[in-house]
Amino acid sequence: GLAVGGLPDGTVDAGTLATDSVTAAKLEVSAITATDLPAGSVVKDSHTIYATRVASSSTTAAATGLAVAITPTSASNKMIITLNVATWRNQAATGVRLWLYRDIGGGGFSNFLLWDYYSGYGDDGSTDSHDRACIQLSDTTYDSTSSVTYKLYFALSHGSGTVSINQNTSSSSIYVQEIAV
Repeated sequence: GLAVGGLPDGTVDAGTLATDSVTAAKLEVSAITATDLPAGSVVKDSHTIYATRVASSSTTAAATGLAVAITPTSASNKMIITLNVATWRNQAATGVRLWLYRDIGGGGFSNFLLWDYYSGYGDDGSTDSHDRACIQLSDTTYDSTSSVTYKLYFALSHGSGTVSINQNTSSSSIYVQEIAV
């Protein structure tokens, strides 16, 4: 029989267990860490929903409040950033220009990516155009385990008029996933 208190440490190992005898429910919470996951696995994620209207009549990039921060588990993993942005313009022949800025470890925001994309652009004579920009991109250059923050900037693409993010109680979102490589 078994001794009181169970088997001594080291008596049962992976080779003595029957196939599929250990279920996920029986694993210790810290038994599997991000470094144990295979390439392509999502090891961490973060998201923000932003519903405040921000308007501009300038062609200079201005910050919105749409931002998300994540602290990577590895400096060599990949970040997948997904944005869903509600845009609006009030003049024909113009649009909303979008940039993604990045801050690593509190060092200050810098332009990470400018989309050659003019959300809502049109020369259709319309003076009230709502659009939704859905953009997904990857970041493999952050090279840090310090906090990384991504923030959306925007501007009038050209010409005159006013553009905004989240016109008429719309909301926008940003979602970041750290992917094991």
